[in-house]
Amino acid sequence: MKKAYTLFCLFTLYLTTANSQISISASDVSLVLALGRSYTTYWDENTQTIDIGTTGASSWDFSNLVSTHTFVTTSKTVGSSAYVSDFSGAGFASNSENTYMGTTSNTWVYNSVTSSYLLNGTGTNVASAGTTTKIKYNPAQVLYNLPLTFNSTNSQQTQQEVISVVKTQFGEFTTTLTNTVNRSYIVDAYGQMKLPGGKLLSCLRLKETTSITTQQGSTTTTVNYQFLTRTGETVTVSVKENQSNTGVVQIEQVTWSSGDGTSENPTSIQSSGTIPSEFALLQNYPNPFNPTTKISFSIPSSQFISLKVYDVTGREILSLINQELNAGLYSLDFNGSGLSSGIYFYRLNAGPLSQSRKMILIK
Repeated sequence: MKKAYTLFCLFTLYLTTANSQISISASDVSLVLALGRSYTTYWDENTQTIDIGTTGASSWDFSNLVSTHTFVTTSKTVGSSAYVSDFSGAGFASNSENTYMGTTSNTWVYNSVTSSYLLNGTGTNVASAGTTTKIKYNPAQVLYNLPLTFNSTNSQQTQQEVISVVKTQFGEFTTTLTNTVNRSYIVDAYGQMKLPGGKLLSCLRLKETTSITTQQGSTTTTVNYQFLTRTGETVTVSVKENQSNTGVVQIEQVTWSSGDGTSENPTSIQSSGTIPSEFALLQNYPNPFNPTTKISFSIPSSQFISLKVYDVTGREILSLINQELNAGLYSLDFNGSGLSSGIYFYRLNAGPLSQSRKMILIK
């Protein structure tokens, strides 16, 4: 009976389509925007192509990005902000000062969180040039509806009012332009992404298409991919025209932001240097365990390796390895401190080869 139950669980692993899907709630977004929170935005100006993965279950490795420019954004009270009279209806205000190519700008971003994550608008001052630019959205632009999940979609048309104020020795001049913004998105993929520094987090991939038709009648369309976590870590990839929605694409730019998430990769892979003769996944030791155990495996040739942990329903819990490895005998320490007591399965995939084993966590 015990053997039949185990076989049933293993069979379920192959039938399931669940793979670290997450849901981003209003409370998640509110925590990221909470008063006093700061996060850093990084910009890689040199990378020209990026692998944006596939639709559906996928994974992304952004660990090779190299920051060439950074700035820090801090959440502050709306009442203390520079443009409170323009955005008094906003629930959150974030401020950043950014010096780029010798020019310093001070920007306020205004958001609200209801059943949607909304962008009310922005205000930017460049003191050295004597310019202030305010961008207002009517209605507020839906960044995404909440909760945000795989297959979420939305389309919206909004009016974008761009107010530019220039101070000169001859006086202050104001111009106002009204543009029409058509923006749509679809959450078309989910999985885990690896950030520079090695942090591994579950995320959703949101494909965003935005068309702006100016007051003069010209239209510009952009496509961005946002990789969103529950804790504020975000990667944004702006792609060039006519790019595929899978695989390696040419990009205009890529930025990423820090957050408060804890890496979901509790492993450190070690190789013995021995070249084994066969593909094998060994039984973890100790088993049962609390909260750490060692998982070992061997691969006789260089392979792209996937090692994942599942619960008894076949739902993926963690992705421990998702990378190319040389031939060798490997071991890693798995920490189950974030899991509840119970039966789990870990599965090793290398090309057409696959093996699974059971482990028991007892707390």
